[in-house]
Formats: sequence, structure tokens, C-alpha cells
Amino acid sequence: MDAKELDAAMRATDSRFLESSDLMATEPCTLEIADVHAPGTIMVPDTKSEKKGAEKPLNFGVLSFAGTSKMFIVKPTNRRLIKSILGPRASTWVGKKITIGVRYLEQAFGEWNVPCLRVIPPQGVPIENRVRPYYGAEKPYKK
Repeated sequence: MDAKELDAAMRATDSRFLESSDLMATEPCTLEIADVHAPGTIMVPDTKSEKKGAEKPLNFGVLSFAGTSKMFIVKPTNRRLIKSILGPRASTWVGKKITIGVRYLEQAFGEWNVPCLRVIPPQGVPIENRVRPYYGAEKPYKK
């Protein structure tokens, strides 16, 4: 799946951000990074505020991609994976491609078989030992 197919498939969702449900029934998606947004530079609704329409800064980095309006919130596990693939300097990531797919965590947030988005390293790029426990499985776990 490429960026154009992703956008066409996701028109019905109202989220600006890529979610695991967006890719559950598809193959992993390879996207070209168009911009890297530093933590605190993207605003999101503040659901804890009593003010209608209140926003707060998102405290994670965010990637935007060429050809799609969906953005990707880069939390610690994916940040480490991207660094191992593209290098430690986020300023050099623009124009490079990453593949994102759904993986399953055996347990997370008190739930079983939690789908999550993970950056998938190309063949031959090792996954750091400290990332492996959080990388998840390709298919849901069986009880």
C-alpha cells in the first residue's frame, strides 16, 4: 500500500493521525517522510479541559508523509526503530521511506492482543535488544 491508497482508504476516518485500525486489514504501508515535527509543535484537542475547543501540544514527535494527510505519532519504541533504520538525526529523515505495519502486543494497558503500529525494519537491519520486548508479534497471540 502506498500513500495514495492509504488516503483513499482512510477518507471516512476523522483522525489526522495514523492508527492501528487504519492498517489492520492491509499489508504494511511504505511512506516517504515529508516533514518531522518536534514534540510540542502539533496541537491536539485537550479532552481534560472544560473549555470547548481547548487544545494542548502533543508531547511526541510527529511525522508527516508525502501524498497523504495522515500523520504518525512517534512514541519511544518507534523512535528507536526509526533511529536504527535512518540514523539518530531526525533532520536527515525527510525524503526517506519507512514501512509501517500492525503488530500485536501480548498484553498492554490491561488488555490482551493489543494491536499497535510499528515501524518495520528492512531485511538485514537488526532490532535493538531493548526494543524487542515491545515490538510485538506479526499475528495475534492465541490463548
